[in-house]
Amino acid sequence: LLRDLPDGLRKELDCEVFLPVFSHHPMFQRMIALDNKLAGEICTKCVSEQALLAKDVLFSKGAVAEHMYFLHSGQLAYQRSGEEMLLKTGSWLSEACLWMEDWAHLGDCVSTKRSDLVGLKPKEFRTALNKSMLHSGLGAKFAFRYALTFVRDEGKEGEVVFRCSDFWGDNDYIIGLLARAASFRSSRSESQATSSNMFQNMFRTVGKFS
Repeated sequence: LLRDLPDGLRKELDCEVFLPVFSHHPMFQRMIALDNKLAGEICTKCVSEQALLAKDVLFSKGAVAEHMYFLHSGQLAYQRSGEEMLLKTGSWLSEACLWMEDWAHLGDCVSTKRSDLVGLKPKEFRTALNKSMLHSGLGAKFAFRYALTFVRDEGKEGEVVFRCSDFWGDNDYIIGLLARAASFRSSRSESQATSSNMFQNMFRTVGKFS
């Protein structure tokens, strides 16, 4: 039925559903505020939905990440090196796959109860950012500066097990990355960002983690 709706109405409905989910993440909240057109492109072309029952496996260590996950409802358990972290509604996982090509999961994740997730597909997401960048989109330029800060991140003190893992940082930590991104200045990098396929190619050789 939804497939038969006019494109404009379907995009509006997609945005109403997905933007509140993405907005739990401080970077996405800012990017959406800067560029409604880019937000609409992401919601209609970069998103998938997944439902899990209790004890279902979301991903396993070593598998190449196919999505950044936003937990819309339920609870997940992320396990790494014998430690476990419980994630509740509004949390996210595997953001690194958006900024680093072929990012492999560094831990295991299972649902502890019935859970609903929204996934962002990395290739499609970078394509949308690149398209916006070519038209001088403010949201994409902001994402570019944030991405550079993210991939240069050295991790969190006091959370060694989860540092630079599928769980990169909580809300406060991401806000700290945003503050660093806001002060980032590189005319050369921003000029390179206008070239074709920038988000497809830029982070292919950045950082390997284990």
